[in-house]
Amino acid sequence: MPWSDSFRYLRLFKWEPVSDVSPRRAMVLSRGIVGSRGDAATVASPMYKQAFDLRTDRCLDEPEVAIPTYPVRVHEGIVEVAVVYAQRQPA
Repeated sequence: MPWSDSFRYLRLFKWEPVSDVSPRRAMVLSRGIVGSRGDAATVASPMYKQAFDLRTDRCLDEPEVAIPTYPVRVHEGIVEVAVVYAQRQPA
């Protein structure tokens, strides 16, 4: 999987794979600030300052906005991330 397709955060010994693309179509979440708000582990977009809850994938500042996430498992010491690509429709 190309690095630009997803970015992985490690939180409390658990992998949380999320898209690098923010809802505003900027590829910046991999440069975001990992932190917390209350008991929620978060990543904040460095451009738009939106904070996303890594448990629910929802934006804490705009609850109707979410980031794509991916199923993950660790199998025999290898982190495996399931990514499904949608086919593009002809223009």
